[in-house]
Amino acid sequence: MKAEALGALAVALSVAGPAVAAPAFSIHSPMVGPNREMSVLLTCDGKGAAPPLSWSAPPAGTKSLVLFVDDRDTPRRPFVHWVVYDIPARVRSSDMGMAPPGARVGLNSRNEAQWLGPCPPKGMHHYVFTLYALDTTLQLARPTERDVKRAMHGHVLARAHLVGTYERPQGQQ
Repeated sequence: MKAEALGALAVALSVAGPAVAAPAFSIHSPMVGPNREMSVLLTCDGKGAAPPLSWSAPPAGTKSLVLFVDDRDTPRRPFVHWVVYDIPARVRSSDMGMAPPGARVGLNSRNEAQWLGPCPPKGMHHYVFTLYALDTTLQLARPTERDVKRAMHGHVLARAHLVGTYERPQGQQ
């Protein structure tokens, strides 16, 4: 009887074929990483513009997205460069210098609701772009990164990372 059951299972598996994994949630930019120097146009030595970004489709059930950009190499860790939340789940990109359409912008480490271009005081710094897919919207008013993280706790469906680096040219540090 056991041999028959195993045989039936083997037939069922061969008919069903191999399991297909869902595509990974990912974030990309032509001006950032992965793990390479970001364009000077995004920094204090250039225009200080927010990078153009694109990302893959989030998982089913996603209601909104959240984006954090942090510098983890500062003495005051992390230094928050951008907090973007309530990005509509249907949105897949943002243009240079702009938050994604329909999104709300929280407060960076300078208490400003905007992109803060990298301007490291010395040495190479790593800028971590983390995009979260949430099963809710947050509806917050002028939140900090900490406020957004607290509100999204227990609502994360997926996460994607992109890391870019920047070191200011000699003489500009």
